[in-house]
Amino acid sequence: MTNDYQMLSKTAHKNLRVCESKLHDLQVATQIAPVLITEVDRLAAEFSLFFSKNSQTGDFVLVALLGFSDNENLFLADGQWQSSSIPLAFERHPFLIEQTDGSIFIDMQSPAVSTNEGERIFDDTDEASAYLQRKITVLEAIYNGAEPTQQFIKLLQEYNLLEPVKLDITFANQSQQSIDGLYTIASERLAGLAEQAMINLHKQNLLQPCFLVMHSLQHLQALIDKKNQRL
Repeated sequence: MTNDYQMLSKTAHKNLRVCESKLHDLQVATQIAPVLITEVDRLAAEFSLFFSKNSQTGDFVLVALLGFSDNENLFLADGQWQSSSIPLAFERHPFLIEQTDGSIFIDMQSPAVSTNEGERIFDDTDEASAYLQRKITVLEAIYNGAEPTQQFIKLLQEYNLLEPVKLDITFANQSQQSIDGLYTIASERLAGLAEQAMINLHKQNLLQPCFLVMHSLQHLQALIDKKNQRL
């Protein structure tokens, strides 16, 4: 599905509504979701976090693994999230925030956007509705978290702390699957970092996210169990 993002306007979009239930297809058809460093604390409690290379730019991105096949989100069942937290990348839809200046856009091609169903975007006084205010909070969190996330990844690369990991999985029905293209933090390299590098990570409050990302891999078995339940 193509997107048609338009800058949000009180004049042009005052009658628009958003039906959240119609965002379901966007959430289902996603195997990995981008994650911000500001989300690691809560998402690492349920999701396995990795690093993946952007197919267009080649840059590393922090991601949550949601499934083992293309367009598979095992955290969704009957249209409901089976987790206490949801990545901000999903919560923002059908809106987008421009990272250069903070402008907010709405996807006019989204099936959730219409003039007759769902939550109003603007109220009777043409001000942001309570629904839009909640979305703006999400968008601002994305805006504020993007640069620290990039700096985190840049530092991991500078210290050569990212290493590739290949997942070889055998499911309950004996079918097998391999997943390449994922990276994690090299625990031995982290432990063997020079003192000054370790101090630098600590001063920037980046040691805890490192440990949380590594520890989050324990959730892989739970994800495999979710897959087995659907076979």
